[in-house]
Amino acid sequence: MDRDPSPQFAAKGDCLVQHVAGCNFSIWRPVLQAAGGFDEALATGAALYEETELCLRVQKLGFGIAFSGSARLQHLAAGMGGCRVPDLSKYLSSLAYNRAILIRRNLRWFQVPVACLRLLLLLVSYAAHYRDLSIFRPGIAGFASGLQAAKQPPICSKYKAAAVHA
Repeated sequence: MDRDPSPQFAAKGDCLVQHVAGCNFSIWRPVLQAAGGFDEALATGAALYEETELCLRVQKLGFGIAFSGSARLQHLAAGMGGCRVPDLSKYLSSLAYNRAILIRRNLRWFQVPVACLRLLLLLVSYAAHYRDLSIFRPGIAGFASGLQAAKQPPICSKYKAAAVHA
């Protein structure tokens, strides 16, 4: 396994993957419908982890996820691509909120402490970088809200989720 944090977008080969990174990708409509579509609860802030959460549900249904190295995309409207979140407080709140949903819905009990510590480490990193301890407040509030939101099944106004059993 390659430990390089690079997303490997320039890779040329084809392979099965566990999830897609936040980027452009294609999904067959019947698979998207079976999985219930993108969870609109994850559409806060920069919509972090919405594709990861969808991939987890797709795999629980027994579908695979493939990377095609020959696929290429050129952004015409957004030369720099990606989401821009000018408000750090809102960004950290939505990051913690969305991570809480992933943690509560998808991790086993023994994985939860490590995932929570990793989120805390991320908040510590932001606080250290910006030299601002108030960063913890929106992160903790977002995490608490996300834990509550995760009690509900994924929400997609276009598709109703199929029953997914872990």
